[in-house]
Amino acid sequence: MSAIAEQIDLRLRQLPPQRAATLERIIVNLLDMVEGEVPMKNGGVSDDDRRAEALAALNRIASRGGMAGIDDVAAWQHEQRADRVLPGRDS
Repeated sequence: MSAIAEQIDLRLRQLPPQRAATLERIIVNLLDMVEGEVPMKNGGVSDDDRRAEALAALNRIASRGGMAGIDDVAAWQHEQRADRVLPGRDS
């Protein structure tokens, strides 16, 4: 794991589970947004490597209790999917 990934993991482990889960979702969304903008080394990463990385991330989340810190998962999901003003657009 890279130094920045270790730092992010350490900071997330220090947060309450619900806050950590929210930030993990935000981080993943940010990575998805910039993935096409960042040049990949050696022609890219194989699907097997991506699967292994995703499995490792899920295992880290599970080791911190996963969604255990969220009392009402359905309410949390509804809150996360709530409509919001998009950057650069009129409300």
